[in-house]
Amino acid sequence: MKLTQIHILSVNIGIERKCIAILNGNTRSLLIDTGLGISNIYEEVLKLTDRPIVAAATHIHWDYIGGHKYFPDFYAHADELEWLNGKFPLSIETVGEMVGDRCDLPEGFCVSDYELFQGLPTKVLADLDVIDIGGREIEVLHTPGHSPGHLCFWEKAGDIYS
Repeated sequence: MKLTQIHILSVNIGIERKCIAILNGNTRSLLIDTGLGISNIYEEVLKLTDRPIVAAATHIHWDYIGGHKYFPDFYAHADELEWLNGKFPLSIETVGEMVGDRCDLPEGFCVSDYELFQGLPTKVLADLDVIDIGGREIEVLHTPGHSPGHLCFWEKAGDIYS
C-alpha cells in the first residue's frame, strides 16, 4: 500500500483547535498527540496507515493524550511519568468540567464517564532521542515550559511538530 507520508487531523474543541499528526514511515507510523479520547481516533488512524502505530505526545495534558488508550505502544518524556501514574495536577472533576465547557461532545457521551488516561510508556524519551519509523528519522527535542516534559518532534527534512 502506497501511503501519504504526512497526515494532519484538525480537531475542533469548542473554540480551540488541536492538530494531530500521522507520520508514515516504511516500517511503522508515528502518531503525534491523540486528542481527548472521547471518540475512537484509532478507527480514523487505521484509514491512513497499514503500518504498526506508535503514539507520542507533545505533552501529557488530558486533551492531548486521551486517545492514547487505543495505542498500547506509546512514548512519553521522563518528566511527565508521574502524570501518567495518578499524579496529574488537576482533579478529574476539574478536567470533566473543562471537557463539558469547552468541547462539542459527541451524541451519547457523558462527561461523568470521562477518565484521564493513565499508563506506562513502552519507551521513555529524552532530549535528542531519535524515533526511526523506517526511512524517516524523527528527532525528539525536549522543550519544557507548557509542561515539564513538553516535546517537539523534528524531521531534518524541515518539518517540526510541536
